[in-house]
Amino acid sequence: MIAEIFRSLSGSLARTIVDFYLTHQIVLNLIVACYGIILLLGHRNVKRIETALLSRYSSASLPGSDTRPDSTTWSTVLTQFATDFLEDRDTLDEVTGKVKPRFIASPYFFSIYQVKPPQIIAVIGKKHAVPRSVLDQLINSTKEQERTQE
Repeated sequence: MIAEIFRSLSGSLARTIVDFYLTHQIVLNLIVACYGIILLLGHRNVKRIETALLSRYSSASLPGSDTRPDSTTWSTVLTQFATDFLEDRDTLDEVTGKVKPRFIASPYFFSIYQVKPPQIIAVIGKKHAVPRSVLDQLINSTKEQERTQE
């Protein structure tokens, strides 16, 4: 009854969209569910990388404990990670060793990225409010290093 009232009040475009959704609802819902699972795996990978970075570069507590590292701590950790990556490319494998599948998801945008230093720095830096000037400098330096290595 309510659906019929909605259809009669909405225009022809809305009725066309609702009819399309009702016709293909299984496929559309499956796509949304799969995308949600991929985002969940990407967020889990970000947590794993954060834990690895903190355990390697910081004396601050690890995620899940009472105190959380602040943006200054994350700025220092990401700077050390970028510096180590510029000196030794094996640093990436050490930090992301347990990350399977090889992608991460941004917590504020519904975006999925490959596990590469510029993307790691961007996602974690934005998540923990690292100053934009620091992020831009770190991202640019790691991108330049990747270009010279290729």
